[in-house]
Amino acid sequence: MNPLNTAILLKQLKESSIYLLDQVTRITEHLPMAMLEKNDGDGRWNTLQVLEHLNTYYVYYLPIIEEKIENSGTHPQVNFHPGWLGAYFTRMMQPKDGIVQNK
Repeated sequence: MNPLNTAILLKQLKESSIYLLDQVTRITEHLPMAMLEKNDGDGRWNTLQVLEHLNTYYVYYLPIIEEKIENSGTHPQVNFHPGWLGAYFTRMMQPKDGIVQNK
């Protein structure tokens, strides 16, 4: 895998996060509550449960990540080189033809 410029990667990740937040806001503002609470089978989460789960992890992990970055005493490298395991999991979660195969 080719190295990625760290500053560009961080900018792209921030832009993607803002876009996704905007999409979630649009969904929750424009869909009826009954649709947000509907799941597609026994044991499956509905939209609101998924969003709650993501927000719970965000609230838990973001402060820890920020603290580790602030206290690391290092600076980012010019180029980001993903490890094989991180690259593998990233590929697993990326949509293919608009569908996420491994959730």
